[in-house]
Amino acid sequence: MDALHEICDFTAPRTKRHLDLDWWPYLLERAYELAGTEELARAFHGDGVEINPGYRDHPATIWDHPVTGLDPAGVADIALALQTISPEVVRAAVPSDPEEIEVKLGRTARTFDGDLAAHLAEQHTVVRDFYRKAASRDEAVVMWWD
Repeated sequence: MDALHEICDFTAPRTKRHLDLDWWPYLLERAYELAGTEELARAFHGDGVEINPGYRDHPATIWDHPVTGLDPAGVADIALALQTISPEVVRAAVPSDPEEIEVKLGRTARTFDGDLAAHLAEQHTVVRDFYRKAASRDEAVVMWWD
């Protein structure tokens, strides 16, 4: 439990092996669905198995969002899948009509100021590069939403 808390602690120093996407995975998942690559949701939810259910009882955790992960083989699978999707594909999946953006991507998309398609393409690149590097080091990935 202590090792898991070291990873998930809000006050822990961040390293290059840490990626904080804020709430962008929510919108990226929708963009991936629109692009026909919904299997990439694994990049944000892992295999859906909670790493340590007891961690929900830790006083400094966010109870609503279980800590999940991917083993090194799963990381390699996601890294490969992410490499096959270009930022342009993600960009093209975002509707140009502002009304349609909310319908297709959800209310969260409405709150973004600026070029949402460009920003999602950039976030995709960040996620893709993170998984590529983790796979090259044969690492597992631990994920949670706060």
